[in-house]
Amino acid sequence: MEIAIWITSVILFVLGLLVRKYPNLIAGYNTMTAEQKKKVDIKGLSSFMCRSLCVMAVLMVLSYYAMVMMSPGEKAASIISTTLIPIIGVIYVVVKAQRYDHNGK
Repeated sequence: MEIAIWITSVILFVLGLLVRKYPNLIAGYNTMTAEQKKKVDIKGLSSFMCRSLCVMAVLMVLSYYAMVMMSPGEKAASIISTTLIPIIGVIYVVVKAQRYDHNGK
């Protein structure tokens, strides 16, 4: 189970770095019109997405090892780390990323 944590964390970390360098990878941004893209703080958004994805990756590894040390249930620690951290992280990102979009609602 440990390998799944590491693979998922590495993927999140690499995606974070890629989003910083290539902001068009951000879902929804690449489908906006040029006028809409002008109203998005893309430098701030891509930095925020990079930090968020990298923090999620690190938290997954740290929470897994913390739970394994506290209890003998490696499988439960793996399930919690690979589901709970990304779910909470995605909700946080969706809510907080809206501040970078200045298009009228």
